[in-house]
Amino acid sequence: MYPALHRLETAGLVSSVWGETTWRRRRVYEIARAGEHSLSDTRANWRDIIATMRSVVLNEEPLY
Repeated sequence: MYPALHRLETAGLVSSVWGETTWRRRRVYEIARAGEHSLSDTRANWRDIIATMRSVVLNEEPLY
């Protein structure tokens, strides 16, 4: 998981800070604005793929 988080941080899609609990330090990750846009675009692409697959497999008309 951490290599993926490091790649996302390098790409500017998430940001991180060191947080402290009562017994240890930990890295806390948060989605960045660019990450929110990327996630929105990815979800839209997947919706299109799913609609296309449904139209092929179930012989339905696309929903868009």
